[in-house]
Amino acid sequence: TPAKPPKRKFTPLSLLFFKVSLFNPDKWLTQHIDTLRWIWTRTFGLILCFFLAWSLAIGLSLRPEVIFTGQQLIASQGTSLILPFALLAMLVVTLHELGHAFTLKHYDGIIPEVGLLFMFLVPAAYTNTTDLYCLMRRRERSLVVAAGVICQITIAASAFWLWRSSANWLATASYLTMVAALFTVAVNLNPLAKFDGYYLAVALSGINNLRERSFKFYANLLGRHPSQEKPRDTLLLATYAPFSLLYTLLVFGSLFALVSDWTLTNIPFWALTLLSVWAIYFYWPQSTAFTRMNSSSSDARPQLKVVQPKITPTTPKTSKSVEPVEPTAAQTATPAKSYRGWAILSVIATGLSLVSFIPTPFEVGGAVELKTREGAREVVRTPIAGVVTKINVKPGQLVQRGHVLAVLSSWELDREIAAVEQQSDEARTTVEASQKQLIRAQAQLVEVSAAAAAMNKKATRERERAMALTQGKLTPEIQELEQEQQRLQQRVAEIGEKYGRYQFLYQQGAISKDRRDEIQAEQRDVQSGLAVKKKEIEAAKQKLTDTASDLQAETVSQQASINASQMIADAEGQMAVGREAIATLEKRLKQLKTLRESLTLRSPMTGVILTSDLDLKKNQELKPGEDFLLEIAELKELTAIVEVREEDLEYVQLNKPVTFRPRQAKLRPYNATVKMILPKIESEPDKPTRTARVQIVVDNRDGKLSPGASGYAKIWSEQIPLYQRLSRELQRLVPFEKFL
Repeated sequence: TPAKPPKRKFTPLSLLFFKVSLFNPDKWLTQHIDTLRWIWTRTFGLILCFFLAWSLAIGLSLRPEVIFTGQQLIASQGTSLILPFALLAMLVVTLHELGHAFTLKHYDGIIPEVGLLFMFLVPAAYTNTTDLYCLMRRRERSLVVAAGVICQITIAASAFWLWRSSANWLATASYLTMVAALFTVAVNLNPLAKFDGYYLAVALSGINNLRERSFKFYANLLGRHPSQEKPRDTLLLATYAPFSLLYTLLVFGSLFALVSDWTLTNIPFWALTLLSVWAIYFYWPQSTAFTRMNSSSSDARPQLKVVQPKITPTTPKTSKSVEPVEPTAAQTATPAKSYRGWAILSVIATGLSLVSFIPTPFEVGGAVELKTREGAREVVRTPIAGVVTKINVKPGQLVQRGHVLAVLSSWELDREIAAVEQQSDEARTTVEASQKQLIRAQAQLVEVSAAAAAMNKKATRERERAMALTQGKLTPEIQELEQEQQRLQQRVAEIGEKYGRYQFLYQQGAISKDRRDEIQAEQRDVQSGLAVKKKEIEAAKQKLTDTASDLQAETVSQQASINASQMIADAEGQMAVGREAIATLEKRLKQLKTLRESLTLRSPMTGVILTSDLDLKKNQELKPGEDFLLEIAELKELTAIVEVREEDLEYVQLNKPVTFRPRQAKLRPYNATVKMILPKIESEPDKPTRTARVQIVVDNRDGKLSPGASGYAKIWSEQIPLYQRLSRELQRLVPFEKFL
């Protein structure tokens, strides 16, 4: 076997990618391959293709349900899914590598090694399948590379059907297995990284070392050197190189920016110290004994050169052959003792000594989360229950004091306002009716008063006439009747005397009987007229008495039946009650309208809307004292709590300057000051150190920082030499007091 090259010195870039070999699985694979050869038959391949196609069709049709299930799992379990997801992903990757190994073993390949590889310190499995390049057929090489991906897709499809037919924890595990398989498939199929996607592209195209040859193609093209690539491969090489370069710059640039930002923010001096120690280690000259050991190991065994076999169509795959190569003189020569390394070491030591006296600012602090200041935030609530009908602002919007934020509506309030308005209208109608009744009563009172006065006057006159009649004083009408009665009495007397003469003459035969009868008839007429006059006189007297009585009775009846004053009093009472009811209703209506105006929510201050998902609050009911619509805060200054170790508290003072560096890479550092040192020293069970809480105020006049943003706060203390700074940093990391 060829001699292993000397072990290189460690560099930080070694952490990006390194392998750990575990064992040689070839014997175990050979023992079990015969029981699995049915997997590579045409029948099983067709069944597998049908199964995968059917699973894909059903999965695409259920895509909304799959996405919704994932959202529910994230919402309910959150970060607790990371560990089982990582374990299942490792299981999928292990089966993936077994797929490579068994497929290569099916074609009689050799798998000399399996192990773990760490890429960016993330563990994964690997299988040494370099023997696939000895396979004659491209289809076989492609199948070896694609076997892992096919295995992952099969796991995803099987987990999909298990998720559809199970419940509880098994459904969750199946779903995570499906997602882990699909995720690793997406990562593996990336042809720009040296995963299965890259080697599959190599196998399908037949271009070994695709990445190196694509860059060499451009190097020859730019250097105007002739290219040895086949014309049919130039298009693929020309296309692959730019994308590979862009991908490399993107990945390593992002990684370098992330590590640099975290290092310079959290452990800048420790990073400088470790880098200096590594530089001393890396540039320290190797000892003579170590060089001799390497030389002797090289002398003990001749170097071997790997020679690729020449494969012909009639030659089956062969193993690689080796030829001994004579060691060079430089390798066998004994190195002379050199003082150059000691000189370099002295220069480095002197430089570090001078650097250690450079004054540096000593700062204490740590990770913080920004919050709004006390008194600089307001929660907008509704005074009464209502439904949000309109929202006029958006999250992050700057609003002025009095700005209309939202409009709410209350069906109960509107119904009560309508009822009060109806009652108020009815009360006004009642007052108007009472007012009209009052006017009519007043008019009636005037009329009744005038009629009563005239009636009283007439009744008085008639009473006076009746009293005069009783006293013998006759009215002109009765006197006239009595005069006519006296005339008739005189006429009766005259006719009676005349009748007596005519009776005498008749008896003497002087006149005829008819003449006498005429006088007798005239006498009877006068007597009847006299009787009529007497009756008329008595009727006139009786009428005069009756008229006085009737007038008196009529006046009393009218005053008793039509009491206008009482009507006026009643009307005035009704009007007073109605006006009082109107006043009460108007007061209540004013209160209700004020409440309705309060449903138009206005900003109590000038600030920024902090609440997110405002659109989801539309058409929702808000209750007073329980639900709030949104939160407004003034963001010119933000506060944060810095946890300072108890032993570093002596370096913190009020109004000391603070530098706050947000996590957002595009934001500049912000100035801050120490506002308060809380008097209580706290200790948490999960933290071995005791800490004090220091409140800082961050200047955010540009408004780019938001509450909830995280970052690092460094409280400036004093200027100290670098070696003191390093000693303090060391004391922070190592609790020496525990060993004293």
